[in-house]
Amino acid sequence: MIKKILRRVSEAVCLLALSGSVHATAIFLEPVEQFIDLGVGFTLDVNVSGLGAGSAPSLGAWDIDLTYDPTVVTPVAVLFGDPVLGNQLDLFGFGLNPVGGGISAPGVLDIFEISLDFPDDLDLFQADAFTLAQVTFATIAKGVSSLSISDALLSDSLGGEIPVLSIGSARVKVVPVPHTLALFAVGLFGLHQLRRARRQRFAKT
Repeated sequence: MIKKILRRVSEAVCLLALSGSVHATAIFLEPVEQFIDLGVGFTLDVNVSGLGAGSAPSLGAWDIDLTYDPTVVTPVAVLFGDPVLGNQLDLFGFGLNPVGGGISAPGVLDIFEISLDFPDDLDLFQADAFTLAQVTFATIAKGVSSLSISDALLSDSLGGEIPVLSIGSARVKVVPVPHTLALFAVGLFGLHQLRRARRQRFAKT
């Protein structure tokens, strides 16, 4: 009996989603795949889409856990807000929002932001899709690291939970510096040393 009720509720939610009454809110990461040289950092965008356009639901707060392989990469910085649209949880740029980012467990980065803007302003002026934060990673060893969101909590402008219907993931492959490039660097260093030795010899004469 309970299974039948749950199935009916699920069917009703699907119908509402198809009719546009329920927003298909999604969190996704970009770029989806990157190839990075060892020792070079990279940036990952954490994005949200499927919010209301000039209407509720708007995003009032969010808290996500971003997982990664700590033997391959490590987070070094978090920049909150959209690089083009600005921080959509701080629409007027006051810079007072509570934000945080820290490693809560090996391979887990917990980041969050709470908007102090008025609900009506968020509903009216917030974009329906934007970047929540940009996370910069350092590469520490060659290998492949999956980047995924293991837990996500979104709330609207009034504090109600926004269901997340889709969560994306990404992947980064860290490769060693190409052998030919290393040889080229050694060659340049040798040429520099040779020229330096010639200058010293001419200076003595």
